[in-house]
Amino acid sequence: KWAYTAALIDSQAISGGALVSLGTDEIFIDPNAKYGDVGEIGFDMEQFAWRLIEPKVESVLYRDARDLAESKGRSPELAESLVDKDVFVYAKPIAAAKEKVAGDGGDAKVVAEFEFKLVRADDANQPQPPWQLIPETGPERFLTLSGQRAKELGLAQHFATNREEMAEELKINLNEIIVYKYTITDTIVYYLNKPWVTAVLVIIGLISLYIEFNAPGTGAGGLMAGLCAMLFFWSRFLAGTSGWLEVLLFVAGLIFILMELFVIPGFGVSGLTGLLLLFCSAVLASQNFTIPQTAAEWNQSLTATLTLLISGMVFMVAAALISRRLGSIPIFNQLVLDTSARSVSGDLTADKDANGKPIPSVHPSVSVGDWGVAESLLRPAGRAKFAGRSFDVISDGSFVDSGTQVTVIRINGNVITVAVVDEDRVDENESA
Repeated sequence: KWAYTAALIDSQAISGGALVSLGTDEIFIDPNAKYGDVGEIGFDMEQFAWRLIEPKVESVLYRDARDLAESKGRSPELAESLVDKDVFVYAKPIAAAKEKVAGDGGDAKVVAEFEFKLVRADDANQPQPPWQLIPETGPERFLTLSGQRAKELGLAQHFATNREEMAEELKINLNEIIVYKYTITDTIVYYLNKPWVTAVLVIIGLISLYIEFNAPGTGAGGLMAGLCAMLFFWSRFLAGTSGWLEVLLFVAGLIFILMELFVIPGFGVSGLTGLLLLFCSAVLASQNFTIPQTAAEWNQSLTATLTLLISGMVFMVAAALISRRLGSIPIFNQLVLDTSARSVSGDLTADKDANGKPIPSVHPSVSVGDWGVAESLLRPAGRAKFAGRSFDVISDGSFVDSGTQVTVIRINGNVITVAVVDEDRVDENESA
């Protein structure tokens, strides 16, 4: 209420622009501008096309438009015809037109020079003279007016073609006006909040994290995953849908998952809790409410949820393909240990190049089946020694005490997975 608001329409105010202008105290419009057509549309997944929204949702928009216009002294009938294509609006001149009286604190009201009556298109009882039909209304037509006509009907109050004329009418100094423009940052944030861009960010982040776990030590995957997370929350912060609560939930989810991987054996309550926290933080960061109440809020929540679920499924497929072909992907093949046949002494692998020559092993010091000793407690990550050399290893899920004999059961990327050697096999080896 402390602000007195005015809208300048120098070209057009179509759809949302017209609806916003209804809430201002004064509308300045170019006589040749276009105004109206606030029919709301939504995406129909069954027909995969944009369609007009359902009548149940439309009724809420009708009420909002009427209330918004009425709060500023504009015709609620004209406001409803902006959003309803199946109504006629009739006008009757008022005997004595009243001037707008300026009030304090933005309470000034606009009094139209006409009285209006709204009639449904299927109503057989149409008003008779002196009521005159406004020809720009229904059927199958959202009210759309020229600037000249908008002022005649009282939706707009002044003619103005630019900001200078508007400032002169309002008796304000043009140099004191602070102009906020749409910047490149706004464009970036707008696209980062698109569901398909969000899906790409999530997929790239998860794949990068997966590669980091499969090729630890390089840091490239971790940095890329961190960058995707930062872009996600940065765009949500600037869009006004995220706060620090969502970031804290995200960090808490990561901590729970890391605790599950490196402190608590197996994969149970801690890991599932971490995944749930990550999921909730991503959904909440994409909306400015906690529990959806309206149809639009439910649609927003379902869009965010489906985006994350689809991203997760795409990641699982990509992870399966990457785990099979990581060694053959350019660049990434430099991060992978050669798992072909090799011995502790450093023999050449059985693989051969295009000329039939044997290819030297990239890392000939350890191979699947080799025995070693755990140098540190594996929970499940730690270090183990093979043939006098120390390596970072991960156990097969159980805690392994320092000094326990282990064997290599799998090499995936740079990740060496080991298991405790069966005691009977240890006794046989010592006897031999």
